[in-house]
Amino acid sequence: MLKFISDNTGTIITIISILVTIVSIIVSIYFSVKANKFEKKLKVMDWNEVNIAMNKLYKKMANDKFKPDVIVAPGARGAILAELLLDRLSHAIPIYTGISLIWGCNDSNNASIDFNGYKKISNICEWNIFIPNAVFEIPKDKKVLIVDDFTVAGEFPEKVRKLFIDEEFDKNNIKTMYLIITYAVELANRKPDYYYKIAESKEYYFPWGEANTG
Repeated sequence: MLKFISDNTGTIITIISILVTIVSIIVSIYFSVKANKFEKKLKVMDWNEVNIAMNKLYKKMANDKFKPDVIVAPGARGAILAELLLDRLSHAIPIYTGISLIWGCNDSNNASIDFNGYKKISNICEWNIFIPNAVFEIPKDKKVLIVDDFTVAGEFPEKVRKLFIDEEFDKNNIKTMYLIITYAVELANRKPDYYYKIAESKEYYFPWGEANTG
C-alpha cells in the first residue's frame, strides 16, 4: 500500500499542479473581464488627451467659420478649457468666468445663495450657476462661445444659451463647446455645437477632478 502511494505521489502532485494552473487562469480571466468592465464604466482623460481634444474642437469651430468675440465659462472648470482655447486663437478675446455651486437635493436650502453682480441660473435640486453681469453689457451683436467640460443631460448649456437670448443677443451668434457629453444629451437632442466625444457613463475624471454631474 505504501509502495502504491509512493509510486503515485508524482502523478498526484502533477494533477494538483494542473488543477491549480487551471484555477489560476480562470481567476485571471474573471478579474481581467471585471477590470475591463470597470474601465469602460469609469473613464479618465489625461492632459495629453485634453490638448488633443481642444485641437479638434478648435478645428471644428474654425471649419464652422465661427470667430467668438468673448468666451463665457460657467465656472473654474470651463475657464481652464477657455484658456487652452485662447492659446489656439489668432487674437486675444476676453473670458468671463462664472461661479458654479453644485449640491445634492438634500441641500436645496442653498438655492437662496446669491452674488451681487451676477445673474443666477438655478436647478434647485442640483446646482446654481452665476454668470457675470458684465458680459451682458457688451454689444448684442457680439459672438459668444460658452465653454465647459461635461454635461450629463444637456439642460444646463441650453439654459445658459437662453439667458443670452433673453438678454436680446442673436441666437445665431451663441455657440456652446463641451469636452464630453453623454448619450442622454444626444437622445434629448441637446448636443452642444462643438463637443469632443460621447461618454457611455457619467462617471468621468479629468485632470482637474471628477466630472460634475449636476
